[in-house]
Amino acid sequence: MSKNSVAGDFRARDSEGYLDKSPATMQTVAEEVGAQLLILHGPHSTPSDRRAAQTYLDGVKQSPDVFPIGLFLARPQKQLSLSFNGNPQDTAAAIRFFGLSLIEKVVKRNWNPSGCPPEETESVKAAAKELALECAANPNDVAFLRRKVASIFAEVAKRLWPQRWPEMDGILAQLHDQSLSGKSLALLIFKSLFDDVFVYDDPVADARKRDLSTALSAVVVSRKALEVLYLADRAPDASFASFLSEGDPGPAVVSLTLEGGAPIIAGVNDVLRWIRADPQMVGWLDRWMRLLVQLRDVLMMEPADPSTEAGAYQTLGVELLETIASLLAWVPLVAFRACDMNVVVTIALFCNSKIHSARMAATDCLVNIYDRADLASDEAFWTSIVDPTLSGDGCVLEVLASAWKSLYRCINWDNLLPIQREMPLPEPDYLVLKRIVQIFGLITEKQICSIKGSSPADLTRLLEVLLIMAEHPSTTILSTVYSAWLELLKHDYFCGANKGNCF
Repeated sequence: MSKNSVAGDFRARDSEGYLDKSPATMQTVAEEVGAQLLILHGPHSTPSDRRAAQTYLDGVKQSPDVFPIGLFLARPQKQLSLSFNGNPQDTAAAIRFFGLSLIEKVVKRNWNPSGCPPEETESVKAAAKELALECAANPNDVAFLRRKVASIFAEVAKRLWPQRWPEMDGILAQLHDQSLSGKSLALLIFKSLFDDVFVYDDPVADARKRDLSTALSAVVVSRKALEVLYLADRAPDASFASFLSEGDPGPAVVSLTLEGGAPIIAGVNDVLRWIRADPQMVGWLDRWMRLLVQLRDVLMMEPADPSTEAGAYQTLGVELLETIASLLAWVPLVAFRACDMNVVVTIALFCNSKIHSARMAATDCLVNIYDRADLASDEAFWTSIVDPTLSGDGCVLEVLASAWKSLYRCINWDNLLPIQREMPLPEPDYLVLKRIVQIFGLITEKQICSIKGSSPADLTRLLEVLLIMAEHPSTTILSTVYSAWLELLKHDYFCGANKGNCF
Protein backbone atom coordinates (compact mmCIF):
# COMPACT_ATOMS: atom_id res chain seq x y z
CA MET A 1 0.00 0.00 0.00
CA SER A 2 1.43 3.37 -0.97
CA LYS A 3 2.07 6.18 1.46
CA ASN A 4 -0.54 8.30 -0.28
CA SER A 5 -3.34 5.81 0.33
CA VAL A 6 -6.23 6.60 2.60
CA ALA A 7 -5.03 4.02 5.11
CA GLY A 8 -1.80 5.96 5.44
CA ASP A 9 -3.71 8.84 6.95
CA PHE A 10 -4.61 6.74 9.97
CA ARG A 11 -1.86 4.18 10.59
CA ALA A 12 1.73 5.25 11.18
CA ARG A 13 4.31 2.86 9.72
CA ASP A 14 7.65 4.32 10.71
CA SER A 15 9.63 1.51 9.06
CA GLU A 16 8.24 2.59 5.71
CA GLY A 17 9.11 6.22 6.12
CA TYR A 18 6.18 7.65 8.04
CA LEU A 19 6.68 10.38 10.59
CA ASP A 20 7.78 9.35 14.06
CA LYS A 21 4.76 9.81 16.33
CA SER A 22 6.67 10.31 19.57
CA PRO A 23 5.48 13.23 21.75
CA ALA A 24 8.75 15.11 21.24
CA THR A 25 8.52 14.86 17.45
CA MET A 26 4.87 15.88 17.38
CA GLN A 27 5.65 18.81 19.67
CA THR A 28 8.33 19.91 17.21
CA VAL A 29 5.79 19.71 14.37
CA ALA A 30 3.36 21.82 16.40
CA GLU A 31 6.03 24.46 17.02
CA GLU A 32 6.92 24.56 13.32
CA VAL A 33 3.28 24.83 12.26
CA GLY A 34 2.83 27.66 14.74
CA ALA A 35 5.89 29.45 13.40
CA GLN A 36 4.64 29.16 9.82
CA LEU A 37 1.19 30.41 10.82
CA LEU A 38 2.86 33.41 12.48
CA ILE A 39 4.66 34.19 9.24
CA LEU A 40 1.56 33.63 7.11
CA HIS A 41 -0.64 35.96 9.16
CA GLY A 42 2.02 38.32 10.47
CA PRO A 43 1.60 41.97 9.39
CA HIS A 44 5.32 42.45 8.73
CA SER A 45 6.02 39.26 6.75
CA THR A 46 7.34 39.66 3.22
CA PRO A 47 5.46 38.12 0.25
CA SER A 48 8.23 35.56 -0.27
CA ASP A 49 8.10 34.51 3.37
CA ARG A 50 4.33 34.12 3.17
CA ARG A 51 4.62 31.97 0.05
CA ALA A 52 7.18 29.75 1.77
CA ALA A 53 4.96 29.42 4.85
CA GLN A 54 1.96 28.54 2.69
CA THR A 55 4.01 25.93 0.83
CA TYR A 56 5.02 24.33 4.13
CA LEU A 57 1.43 24.24 5.43
CA ASP A 58 0.15 22.83 2.14
CA GLY A 59 2.78 20.11 2.48
CA VAL A 60 1.40 19.22 5.91
CA LYS A 61 -2.08 18.97 4.38
CA GLN A 62 -0.80 16.52 1.74
CA SER A 63 1.24 14.42 4.15
CA PRO A 64 0.31 10.74 4.52
CA ASP A 65 0.46 11.40 8.27
CA VAL A 66 -2.07 14.22 8.09
CA PHE A 67 -4.60 12.56 10.41
CA PRO A 68 -2.31 11.90 13.42
CA ILE A 69 -0.68 15.30 12.89
CA GLY A 70 -4.07 17.01 12.82
CA LEU A 71 -5.21 15.11 15.90
CA PHE A 72 -2.14 16.19 17.87
CA LEU A 73 -2.42 19.81 16.76
CA ALA A 74 -6.12 19.88 17.65
CA ARG A 75 -5.54 18.95 21.27
CA PRO A 76 -5.46 21.85 23.74
CA GLN A 77 -2.67 20.64 26.05
CA LYS A 78 0.35 21.68 23.92
CA GLN A 79 2.97 23.94 25.53
CA LEU A 80 4.08 26.55 22.99
CA SER A 81 6.80 29.17 23.13
CA LEU A 82 5.26 31.14 20.23
CA SER A 83 2.62 33.85 20.41
CA PHE A 84 0.55 36.04 18.13
CA ASN A 85 1.08 39.66 19.18
CA GLY A 86 2.38 38.48 22.53
CA ASN A 87 -0.69 36.31 23.20
CA PRO A 88 0.09 32.57 23.46
CA GLN A 89 -3.63 31.75 23.65
CA ASP A 90 -4.21 33.18 20.17
CA THR A 91 -1.36 31.09 18.82
CA ALA A 92 -2.68 27.93 20.48
CA ALA A 93 -6.16 28.59 19.08
CA ALA A 94 -4.76 29.15 15.56
CA ILE A 95 -2.76 25.90 15.72
CA ARG A 96 -5.73 23.95 17.05
CA PHE A 97 -7.95 25.34 14.32
CA PHE A 98 -5.39 24.30 11.70
CA GLY A 99 -5.28 20.81 13.21
CA LEU A 100 -9.07 20.55 13.24
CA SER A 101 -9.15 21.68 9.62
CA LEU A 102 -6.75 18.85 8.73
CA ILE A 103 -9.03 16.31 10.39
CA GLU A 104 -12.11 17.75 8.70
CA LYS A 105 -10.37 17.54 5.31
CA VAL A 106 -9.51 13.87 5.82
CA VAL A 107 -13.04 12.98 6.94
CA LYS A 108 -14.77 14.89 4.13
CA ARG A 109 -12.45 14.14 1.22
CA ASN A 110 -10.17 11.17 1.92
CA TRP A 111 -12.21 8.81 4.03
CA ASN A 112 -14.70 6.27 2.67
CA PRO A 113 -16.03 4.16 5.55
CA SER A 114 -17.47 1.57 3.15
CA GLY A 115 -14.06 0.80 1.66
CA CYS A 116 -11.67 1.06 4.60
CA PRO A 117 -10.65 -1.48 7.25
CA PRO A 118 -12.75 -1.52 10.44
CA GLU A 119 -9.86 -0.24 12.56
CA GLU A 120 -9.75 2.97 10.53
CA THR A 121 -13.44 3.56 11.12
CA GLU A 122 -12.92 2.96 14.83
CA SER A 123 -10.03 5.46 14.81
CA VAL A 124 -12.20 8.14 13.24
CA LYS A 125 -15.05 7.52 15.67
CA ALA A 126 -12.69 7.59 18.63
CA ALA A 127 -11.12 10.83 17.40
CA ALA A 128 -14.50 12.52 16.94
CA LYS A 129 -15.60 11.46 20.42
CA GLU A 130 -12.30 12.49 22.00
CA LEU A 131 -12.33 15.92 20.41
CA ALA A 132 -15.94 16.49 21.46
CA LEU A 133 -15.34 15.48 25.08
CA GLU A 134 -12.20 17.63 25.30
CA CYS A 135 -14.07 20.59 23.86
CA ALA A 136 -16.95 20.11 26.30
CA ALA A 137 -14.47 20.02 29.19
CA ASN A 138 -12.85 23.30 28.14
CA PRO A 139 -15.21 26.24 28.86
CA ASN A 140 -12.63 28.72 27.56
CA ASP A 141 -12.68 27.42 24.00
CA VAL A 142 -13.48 30.15 21.50
CA ALA A 143 -16.62 29.76 19.40
CA PHE A 144 -14.88 29.00 16.10
CA LEU A 145 -13.06 26.02 17.63
CA ARG A 146 -16.29 24.61 19.04
CA ARG A 147 -18.01 25.00 15.68
CA LYS A 148 -15.17 23.21 13.89
CA VAL A 149 -15.34 20.30 16.37
CA ALA A 150 -19.11 20.14 15.83
CA SER A 151 -18.59 20.07 12.07
CA ILE A 152 -16.15 17.14 12.32
CA PHE A 153 -18.47 15.19 14.61
CA ALA A 154 -21.44 15.78 12.30
CA GLU A 155 -19.44 14.72 9.23
CA VAL A 156 -18.54 11.42 10.90
CA ALA A 157 -22.15 10.92 12.02
CA LYS A 158 -23.50 11.49 8.51
CA ARG A 159 -21.35 8.62 7.27
CA LEU A 160 -21.82 6.10 10.09
CA TRP A 161 -24.94 6.75 12.15
CA PRO A 162 -27.04 4.81 13.11
CA GLN A 163 -25.89 1.42 11.85
CA ARG A 164 -22.15 1.68 12.48
CA TRP A 165 -22.25 4.22 15.30
CA PRO A 166 -25.35 3.39 17.38
CA GLU A 167 -23.87 4.95 20.51
CA MET A 168 -23.56 8.41 18.92
CA ASP A 169 -26.77 9.73 20.47
CA GLY A 170 -25.52 8.56 23.86
CA ILE A 171 -22.32 10.57 23.36
CA LEU A 172 -24.38 13.67 22.61
CA ALA A 173 -26.46 13.09 25.72
CA GLN A 174 -23.21 12.81 27.71
CA LEU A 175 -21.99 16.11 26.24
CA HIS A 176 -25.31 17.77 27.02
CA ASP A 177 -25.16 16.71 30.66
CA GLN A 178 -21.44 17.41 31.12
CA SER A 179 -21.19 21.20 31.07
CA LEU A 180 -22.42 24.46 29.56
CA SER A 181 -19.91 24.17 26.72
CA GLY A 182 -21.01 20.56 26.26
CA LYS A 183 -24.62 21.66 25.82
CA SER A 184 -23.48 24.22 23.27
CA LEU A 185 -21.47 21.63 21.36
CA ALA A 186 -24.34 19.12 21.30
CA LEU A 187 -26.68 21.82 19.95
CA LEU A 188 -24.21 22.77 17.22
CA ILE A 189 -23.83 19.11 16.19
CA PHE A 190 -27.56 18.55 16.02
CA LYS A 191 -28.16 21.75 14.08
CA SER A 192 -25.51 20.77 11.57
CA LEU A 193 -27.18 17.37 11.12
CA PHE A 194 -30.67 18.89 10.82
CA ASP A 195 -29.54 21.40 8.21
CA ASP A 196 -27.52 18.94 6.14
CA VAL A 197 -30.25 16.28 6.12
CA PHE A 198 -33.38 18.43 5.73
CA VAL A 199 -32.30 21.82 4.36
CA TYR A 200 -29.11 21.82 2.32
CA ASP A 201 -28.17 19.77 -0.73
CA ASP A 202 -25.46 17.82 1.01
CA PRO A 203 -24.33 14.87 -1.15
CA VAL A 204 -23.35 12.66 1.79
CA ALA A 205 -26.59 13.31 3.67
CA ASP A 206 -28.65 12.89 0.50
CA ALA A 207 -27.11 9.47 -0.14
CA ARG A 208 -28.18 8.32 3.35
CA LYS A 209 -31.22 10.54 3.75
CA ARG A 210 -33.63 7.72 4.55
CA ASP A 211 -31.42 6.30 7.30
CA LEU A 212 -30.51 9.68 8.79
CA SER A 213 -34.03 11.14 8.70
CA THR A 214 -35.42 8.01 10.35
CA ALA A 215 -32.79 8.11 13.06
CA LEU A 216 -33.20 11.83 13.73
CA SER A 217 -36.98 11.52 13.91
CA ALA A 218 -36.63 8.71 16.45
CA VAL A 219 -34.28 10.55 18.81
CA VAL A 220 -35.95 13.96 18.86
CA VAL A 221 -39.49 12.86 19.74
CA SER A 222 -40.66 11.61 23.11
CA ARG A 223 -41.98 8.26 24.27
CA LYS A 224 -45.58 9.46 23.96
CA ALA A 225 -44.99 10.64 20.42
CA LEU A 226 -43.43 7.33 19.42
CA GLU A 227 -46.43 5.49 20.82
CA VAL A 228 -48.73 7.52 18.59
CA LEU A 229 -46.47 7.21 15.55
CA TYR A 230 -45.78 3.49 15.67
CA LEU A 231 -48.58 1.88 17.68
CA ALA A 232 -51.54 3.30 15.79
CA ASP A 233 -52.35 -0.14 14.38
CA ARG A 234 -52.28 -1.87 17.77
CA ALA A 235 -54.76 -2.07 20.59
CA PRO A 236 -55.35 1.26 22.37
CA ASP A 237 -54.09 -0.15 25.67
CA ALA A 238 -50.81 -1.45 24.20
CA SER A 239 -47.91 0.12 26.05
CA PHE A 240 -44.72 1.09 24.35
CA ALA A 241 -42.63 -0.73 26.95
CA SER A 242 -44.36 -4.04 26.30
CA PHE A 243 -44.11 -3.44 22.58
CA LEU A 244 -40.33 -3.06 22.80
CA SER A 245 -40.01 -6.25 24.85
CA GLU A 246 -41.80 -8.41 22.31
CA GLY A 247 -39.83 -10.84 20.23
CA ASP A 248 -40.95 -9.60 16.84
CA PRO A 249 -39.44 -6.41 15.44
CA GLY A 250 -42.81 -4.68 15.36
CA PRO A 251 -44.61 -3.20 12.40
CA ALA A 252 -42.46 -2.54 9.36
CA VAL A 253 -42.34 1.21 9.71
CA VAL A 254 -38.91 2.11 8.41
CA SER A 255 -36.47 0.86 5.83
CA LEU A 256 -32.78 1.18 6.59
CA THR A 257 -29.79 0.21 4.47
CA LEU A 258 -26.86 -1.71 5.88
CA GLU A 259 -23.33 -0.61 5.01
CA GLY A 260 -22.98 -3.51 2.60
CA GLY A 261 -25.82 -2.10 0.54
CA ALA A 262 -28.43 -4.71 1.49
CA PRO A 263 -31.75 -3.07 2.43
CA ILE A 264 -33.57 -4.28 5.52
CA ILE A 265 -37.04 -3.57 6.80
CA ALA A 266 -36.81 -2.63 10.46
CA GLY A 267 -39.41 -2.07 13.12
CA VAL A 268 -39.33 0.51 15.88
CA ASN A 269 -37.66 -1.99 18.18
CA ASP A 270 -34.66 -2.20 15.88
CA VAL A 271 -34.43 1.54 15.35
CA LEU A 272 -34.47 2.34 19.04
CA ARG A 273 -32.03 -0.43 19.90
CA TRP A 274 -29.57 1.06 17.42
CA ILE A 275 -29.81 4.72 18.19
CA ARG A 276 -31.53 5.44 21.49
CA ALA A 277 -29.50 7.25 24.12
CA ASP A 278 -32.20 7.73 26.72
CA PRO A 279 -33.90 4.56 28.02
CA GLN A 280 -36.77 6.71 29.29
CA MET A 281 -37.23 8.08 25.76
CA VAL A 282 -37.64 11.68 26.76
CA GLY A 283 -36.71 12.93 23.31
CA TRP A 284 -34.51 15.89 22.48
CA LEU A 285 -37.40 18.25 21.76
CA ASP A 286 -38.81 17.80 25.27
CA ARG A 287 -35.33 18.06 26.78
CA TRP A 288 -34.63 21.28 24.89
CA MET A 289 -37.98 22.85 25.73
CA ARG A 290 -37.33 22.27 29.43
CA LEU A 291 -33.90 23.87 29.08
CA LEU A 292 -35.45 26.80 27.25
CA VAL A 293 -37.85 27.42 30.13
CA GLN A 294 -34.91 27.35 32.55
CA LEU A 295 -33.15 30.01 30.45
CA ARG A 296 -36.18 32.27 30.16
CA ASP A 297 -35.15 34.83 32.76
CA VAL A 298 -31.62 35.28 31.43
CA LEU A 299 -32.90 35.60 27.85
CA MET A 300 -35.26 38.39 28.90
CA MET A 301 -32.41 40.41 30.43
CA GLU A 302 -30.43 43.10 28.69
CA PRO A 303 -27.60 41.68 26.54
CA ALA A 304 -24.63 40.77 28.74
CA ASP A 305 -20.92 40.52 28.01
CA PRO A 306 -20.31 37.03 26.52
CA SER A 307 -17.35 36.59 28.87
CA THR A 308 -19.66 36.76 31.92
CA GLU A 309 -21.79 33.92 33.25
CA ALA A 310 -25.01 35.66 32.17
CA GLY A 311 -23.57 36.25 28.71
CA ALA A 312 -22.58 32.59 28.38
CA TYR A 313 -26.11 31.48 29.25
CA GLN A 314 -27.56 33.99 26.79
CA THR A 315 -25.33 32.62 24.05
CA LEU A 316 -26.49 29.10 24.92
CA GLY A 317 -30.12 30.24 24.81
CA VAL A 318 -29.70 31.71 21.33
CA GLU A 319 -28.02 28.51 20.09
CA LEU A 320 -30.86 26.53 21.63
CA LEU A 321 -33.52 28.57 19.84
CA GLU A 322 -31.64 28.31 16.55
CA THR A 323 -31.42 24.52 16.87
CA ILE A 324 -35.12 24.23 17.75
CA ALA A 325 -35.95 26.42 14.74
CA SER A 326 -34.11 24.01 12.46
CA LEU A 327 -35.95 21.09 14.07
CA LEU A 328 -39.49 22.48 13.93
CA ALA A 329 -39.56 22.59 10.13
CA TRP A 330 -39.72 18.79 9.85
CA VAL A 331 -40.30 17.10 13.23
CA PRO A 332 -43.45 14.90 13.22
CA LEU A 333 -46.45 16.98 14.26
CA VAL A 334 -47.37 14.50 16.96
CA ALA A 335 -44.31 15.73 18.88
CA PHE A 336 -46.09 19.05 19.51
CA ARG A 337 -49.05 17.36 21.13
CA ALA A 338 -46.91 14.90 23.11
CA CYS A 339 -44.64 17.60 24.57
CA ASP A 340 -45.10 18.42 28.26
CA MET A 341 -45.64 22.11 27.42
CA ASN A 342 -47.17 24.03 24.54
CA VAL A 343 -44.30 24.52 22.13
CA VAL A 344 -45.64 27.49 20.14
CA VAL A 345 -46.75 29.51 23.18
CA THR A 346 -43.48 28.88 25.02
CA ILE A 347 -41.32 29.88 22.07
CA ALA A 348 -43.44 32.95 21.24
CA LEU A 349 -42.53 34.47 24.61
CA PHE A 350 -38.97 35.00 23.42
CA CYS A 351 -40.12 37.30 20.63
CA ASN A 352 -40.15 39.91 23.43
CA SER A 353 -36.52 39.25 24.38
CA LYS A 354 -34.22 42.25 24.61
CA ILE A 355 -31.54 40.25 22.78
CA HIS A 356 -31.83 40.73 19.03
CA SER A 357 -30.44 37.31 18.08
CA ALA A 358 -32.86 35.61 20.49
CA ARG A 359 -35.83 37.48 18.98
CA MET A 360 -34.76 36.53 15.47
CA ALA A 361 -34.30 32.88 16.45
CA ALA A 362 -37.71 32.79 18.15
CA THR A 363 -39.42 34.25 15.10
CA ASP A 364 -37.55 31.71 12.94
CA CYS A 365 -39.12 28.97 15.06
CA LEU A 366 -42.62 30.32 14.48
CA VAL A 367 -42.03 30.84 10.75
CA ASN A 368 -40.96 27.20 10.38
CA ILE A 369 -44.02 25.98 12.29
CA TYR A 370 -46.66 27.99 10.45
CA ASP A 371 -45.04 27.40 7.06
CA ARG A 372 -45.67 23.65 7.27
CA ALA A 373 -48.09 22.32 4.67
CA ASP A 374 -48.76 19.15 6.69
CA LEU A 375 -50.17 21.25 9.53
CA ALA A 376 -52.82 22.75 7.26
CA SER A 377 -53.75 19.33 5.88
CA ASP A 378 -54.37 17.75 9.29
CA GLU A 379 -56.66 19.74 11.56
CA ALA A 380 -56.21 17.15 14.32
CA PHE A 381 -53.12 19.08 15.43
CA TRP A 382 -54.78 22.51 15.42
CA THR A 383 -55.68 22.16 19.08
CA SER A 384 -52.00 22.10 20.05
CA ILE A 385 -50.70 24.59 17.48
CA VAL A 386 -53.26 26.80 15.72
CA ASP A 387 -55.87 27.23 18.48
CA PRO A 388 -53.35 28.51 21.09
CA THR A 389 -52.09 30.82 18.37
CA LEU A 390 -55.44 32.54 17.83
CA SER A 391 -57.23 32.51 21.17
CA GLY A 392 -56.84 32.15 24.91
CA ASP A 393 -54.90 34.09 27.50
CA GLY A 394 -51.31 34.54 26.44
CA CYS A 395 -51.99 33.30 22.91
CA VAL A 396 -49.29 33.72 20.27
CA LEU A 397 -51.12 36.60 18.58
CA GLU A 398 -51.16 38.58 21.81
CA VAL A 399 -47.46 37.96 22.36
CA LEU A 400 -46.59 39.00 18.81
CA ALA A 401 -48.76 42.11 19.09
CA SER A 402 -46.96 42.98 22.32
CA ALA A 403 -43.61 42.49 20.57
CA TRP A 404 -44.79 44.82 17.77
CA LYS A 405 -45.66 47.53 20.29
CA SER A 406 -42.43 47.08 22.23
CA LEU A 407 -40.39 47.76 19.09
CA TYR A 408 -41.96 51.24 19.03
CA ARG A 409 -41.69 51.63 22.83
CA CYS A 410 -45.48 51.92 22.88
CA ILE A 411 -48.01 50.60 25.41
CA ASN A 412 -51.39 50.77 23.65
CA TRP A 413 -52.67 50.61 20.08
CA ASP A 414 -54.12 54.14 20.07
CA ASN A 415 -50.68 55.69 20.40
CA LEU A 416 -49.05 53.20 18.03
CA LEU A 417 -50.67 54.43 14.79
CA PRO A 418 -49.08 57.92 14.72
CA ILE A 419 -45.81 56.63 16.17
CA GLN A 420 -45.26 53.96 13.53
CA ARG A 421 -45.95 56.49 10.76
CA GLU A 422 -43.35 58.93 12.04
CA MET A 423 -40.73 56.85 13.86
CA PRO A 424 -38.29 54.90 11.66
CA LEU A 425 -36.98 51.78 13.35
CA PRO A 426 -33.30 50.82 13.59
CA GLU A 427 -32.36 48.08 11.13
CA PRO A 428 -32.29 45.23 13.70
CA ASP A 429 -35.76 46.14 15.00
CA TYR A 430 -37.10 46.47 11.46
CA LEU A 431 -35.86 42.95 10.67
CA VAL A 432 -37.81 41.63 13.65
CA LEU A 433 -40.87 43.60 12.54
CA LYS A 434 -40.75 42.07 9.07
CA ARG A 435 -40.46 38.61 10.57
CA ILE A 436 -43.51 39.22 12.79
CA VAL A 437 -45.52 40.31 9.75
CA GLN A 438 -44.33 37.20 7.91
CA ILE A 439 -45.66 35.05 10.75
CA PHE A 440 -49.06 36.74 10.58
CA GLY A 441 -49.10 36.18 6.84
CA LEU A 442 -48.30 32.48 7.21
CA ILE A 443 -50.95 31.99 9.91
CA THR A 444 -53.52 33.61 7.65
CA GLU A 445 -52.63 32.27 4.22
CA LYS A 446 -51.05 28.86 4.87
CA GLN A 447 -53.18 27.76 7.82
CA ILE A 448 -56.54 29.51 8.23
CA CYS A 449 -57.24 30.14 4.55
CA SER A 450 -55.75 26.94 3.19
CA ILE A 451 -58.77 24.89 4.30
CA LYS A 452 -61.81 26.15 2.44
CA GLY A 453 -65.17 25.79 4.05
CA SER A 454 -63.84 25.26 7.56
CA SER A 455 -64.89 27.47 10.47
CA PRO A 456 -61.83 28.99 12.14
CA ALA A 457 -61.68 29.86 15.78
CA ASP A 458 -62.28 33.38 17.02
CA LEU A 459 -60.33 35.67 14.69
CA THR A 460 -61.03 38.95 16.46
CA ARG A 461 -57.45 39.43 17.63
CA LEU A 462 -56.04 38.52 14.23
CA LEU A 463 -58.26 41.02 12.42
CA GLU A 464 -57.46 43.79 14.89
CA VAL A 465 -53.72 43.36 14.47
CA LEU A 466 -53.96 43.11 10.69
CA LEU A 467 -55.85 46.40 10.63
CA ILE A 468 -53.07 48.09 12.61
CA MET A 469 -50.43 46.55 10.34
CA ALA A 470 -52.27 47.88 7.28
CA GLU A 471 -51.46 51.42 8.50
CA HIS A 472 -47.71 50.89 8.44
CA PRO A 473 -45.77 53.14 6.01
CA SER A 474 -43.39 50.40 4.81
CA THR A 475 -44.33 48.98 1.41
CA THR A 476 -42.56 45.73 2.30
CA ILE A 477 -44.78 45.34 5.35
CA LEU A 478 -47.91 46.32 3.43
CA SER A 479 -47.31 43.82 0.62
CA THR A 480 -47.46 40.94 3.12
CA VAL A 481 -50.43 42.42 5.02
CA TYR A 482 -52.50 43.08 1.87
CA SER A 483 -51.81 39.57 0.61
CA ALA A 484 -53.13 38.17 3.90
CA TRP A 485 -56.23 40.38 3.70
CA LEU A 486 -56.98 39.21 0.15
CA GLU A 487 -56.89 35.58 1.23
CA LEU A 488 -59.10 36.31 4.24
CA LEU A 489 -61.72 38.10 2.19
CA LYS A 490 -61.93 35.18 -0.24
CA HIS A 491 -62.40 32.61 2.51
CA ASP A 492 -65.81 30.91 2.65
CA TYR A 493 -66.18 31.81 6.29
CA PHE A 494 -66.10 35.54 5.53
CA CYS A 495 -68.25 35.36 2.42
CA GLY A 496 -71.17 33.60 4.06
CA ALA A 497 -73.51 34.25 6.93
CA ASN A 498 -70.71 35.22 9.31
CA LYS A 499 -69.59 38.16 7.21
CA GLY A 500 -71.52 40.72 9.20
CA ASN A 501 -70.39 39.36 12.54
CA CYS A 502 -66.72 39.51 11.52
CA PHE A 503 -66.66 43.07 10.32
